[in-house]
Amino acid sequence: MQAAPVTYHTFRTFFISNEATLLSIPRLVRDFSYRNDLHSRLATIFMVATMCFILAFPIFGSAMTGYSANVEPLIAGSDGRYLPFKDVNSTFYAMLDSERLGWAEKYTVGASSKSNFQEEVKLLTGTWLDRCVPSQIPSDDRTTCEMVNNITEYVKQYGLYRQSNTSSVFMGIHLPSPSLNIEAFYLSDLYRAHYNWTEHFSYTKKNFFDKRSMAWMIDGELGYSLANHGSCQATKVALQHLNREIH
Repeated sequence: MQAAPVTYHTFRTFFISNEATLLSIPRLVRDFSYRNDLHSRLATIFMVATMCFILAFPIFGSAMTGYSANVEPLIAGSDGRYLPFKDVNSTFYAMLDSERLGWAEKYTVGASSKSNFQEEVKLLTGTWLDRCVPSQIPSDDRTTCEMVNNITEYVKQYGLYRQSNTSSVFMGIHLPSPSLNIEAFYLSDLYRAHYNWTEHFSYTKKNFFDKRSMAWMIDGELGYSLANHGSCQATKVALQHLNREIH
């Protein structure tokens, strides 16, 4: 068997890199043509052709079968179904007696990613709420932010979990004693700092200080745990579940 030295780039392409890339092919051709070529011209052609095939096959396969890669993040619901992450809401407040306002029972306020990667990151890191600081509210999120801020102002004055045994006013609605039964989940540091939240509330639950208390609502279920369900799943498995739902 004959042996010959090769350039470092050739060695790296075949033995270190995980996969072929568009840049590795012309660089490899350059190395074989102008630097250290292989003794066998046939072997050189075979290597380059193989790398081209590896890159081109997924494109040809997709064109022939109509297959397109599923790159959408999916979350497993409590019933085993896979749902798009854009349908998961990060929840900031839950009004446990919202029927006193004439609203739906257990009214929640939160936000979704809207299929936007940057929004997904902000939800997962707990920084989405930073935009609701009054001087920074974007027009697209004004409705959500104004509701969150109204609840925050109410909680700052009357506390959480029916803490105040006095009449109260929420968004112009006068309520008899006690105050509303509101539960707060994790609120970002910047948002709390703007409202100067301190420990003047006399209760033991301080979920809004702890990122581990981030609350999620999926498919109408509040309290969904990403820690328990949010694991990486093979795309094939996710597609199988989606196909069952479609058919």
